[in-house]
Amino acid sequence: MKKKSKFLKFAIVLAVMILASCDDVDEYIAENLPNTDSSEEESGIPIGVGDFEVRAMDVSFLPQLDRDGVMFKNDENETKDLLEIIKASGVNTVRLRLWAKNTNIYGYDEVKILSDRAKALGLKTWITIHYSDTWADLNNQKTPDDWPTSNLDELKDIVNNYTKNIVLALDPDYVQVGNEINKGILLPLGDYDINWQNFRDLVGVGCQAVREASSKAKIIMHYAGIGEGANNFFLGLYDLDYDIIAVSYYPIYYEGKGLDYLKSSLNELNATYRRPNVQENGQPYDQQIPQKLELLIAEVAYPFTEDNDDQTNNIYPAANASLLSEFSATREGQAAFLRGFRQTLSEIDNTLGFGYWGGEFVAFDGIDALNGLNGSNYDNHALFFRDTGSRKSFKELPALQEFKE
Repeated sequence: MKKKSKFLKFAIVLAVMILASCDDVDEYIAENLPNTDSSEEESGIPIGVGDFEVRAMDVSFLPQLDRDGVMFKNDENETKDLLEIIKASGVNTVRLRLWAKNTNIYGYDEVKILSDRAKALGLKTWITIHYSDTWADLNNQKTPDDWPTSNLDELKDIVNNYTKNIVLALDPDYVQVGNEINKGILLPLGDYDINWQNFRDLVGVGCQAVREASSKAKIIMHYAGIGEGANNFFLGLYDLDYDIIAVSYYPIYYEGKGLDYLKSSLNELNATYRRPNVQENGQPYDQQIPQKLELLIAEVAYPFTEDNDDQTNNIYPAANASLLSEFSATREGQAAFLRGFRQTLSEIDNTLGFGYWGGEFVAFDGIDALNGLNGSNYDNHALFFRDTGSRKSFKELPALQEFKE
């Protein structure tokens, strides 16, 4: 008994010494002990709520991180391939952005290799065709340098052939025709405000090309945002042949409007828009019942800290960004947000699922990386945090477990 007592005292003293040597006891526990988070019991919402076809993560930065020597660890502190980690945590689909110029990052060769890696693990693939040599987003929709910018018919032919070739070569499960195309696609010809019919024609050609190249791929149309703008946008595309209405939901930009606002916005889209009738089997067009379009949150994310992991300014904290009052910028808050988010989606009819953006976009070039020099402006929204004392190793956050089926 005396030996056991002495050993117990020694163990207690040793544990106290270890904890006392840490600057932050909570940080030590979070990083070194098994996750015993009780947020499920506290929230009353179980992990894995909602039967979603798509539980996706955009992993487009991964080739760059691999080249830079970044390593990832799962919740058991094992270093593994990022794709293996996210699949084990419940992700079933990877979203990959594709730029037109093959010599660029996110070009065909790079995307093909990453797509094959994902498929080998049993993950589905979602290809986002940017139709640009660089980022296509709310502020940029630049036509590729080698594509025509003044002849609509020539541009439509290129869109048709390019899209077919990509779909045939990559054989994706989902194809997103354009990215954040609120203001148009392939500018200047496809400017939404100036050449609206051109915009519709170009997007329509892309959709038709996917249909002709693949019998399985679902076609996604993506609008960055929710609310009235999204309603008007999809109303203007009422007769195009696609399958999925996709929107972005970044809570920090909605001035405190939370999951109730998301729910009401999606319910409005769900009640209004249908997939157009397509004549089949000789059946008269006006006798066919249009199908509901499926709903998808293409991009969502939430911060797990307000701290910056390098010298690049993050998108949050910022003057134009704010948290939802019920979810803090903590590891527990990030996980709780995703759980509540899934609960909200599960209450909306016809919801296909969601995609998390930037989950892998850690501060991959070290804590000294500056703006524009391999820094990450998104590291506090990632689903991994820096391993203590490491430059290139990152551990899984609790929020990644919220992808479980």
